[in-house]
Amino acid sequence: MTPVRTAARAMLAGIFVSSGFKALTNPDPLVKKAEPVTHRVAPALTRVHEKLPTDPRTLVQVNGAVQVAAGLLLPSRLHRVAALALIGSIIPTTAAGHRFWELDDPGERAQQKIHFMKNLARRPAPRGDRHRRPTRPAVARRAPGRAHKPCSTPQRQEGTVGRGIR
Repeated sequence: MTPVRTAARAMLAGIFVSSGFKALTNPDPLVKKAEPVTHRVAPALTRVHEKLPTDPRTLVQVNGAVQVAAGLLLPSRLHRVAALALIGSIIPTTAAGHRFWELDDPGERAQQKIHFMKNLARRPAPRGDRHRRPTRPAVARRAPGRAHKPCSTPQRQEGTVGRGIR
């Protein structure tokens, strides 16, 4: 992992850790907003196992705990697992917190729609190929048959600096 990617993941993780900690330690302000989502999720949870929590307060706290744990793991080597957990966590959070389709006031509706889209945009990407370097397009344009073949010149010659001659 490059230092830039690690720093970017750490900055993104800060959002999830702080909001998850807030939901974990003080869930009461969020419970009322979460009730429409938790009432729809509760029957599915009881079908999975009857001892899983279904009350909104506990589900808000569980969601906050997932955000804190996954946010702390995001800058580590387990960033893909953390990203998947955060994606699973941010979907119900966004659906509960920014229900713009239920609002009548155009200004408030537009504001909630912006927050809804922002939350969907800030989700982490679990796929590793998202940041891969592209193949050498300049070489592919100049010499179409040689773009993906190994170089005939040695990779590193005596007295060269850096990656060598290609």
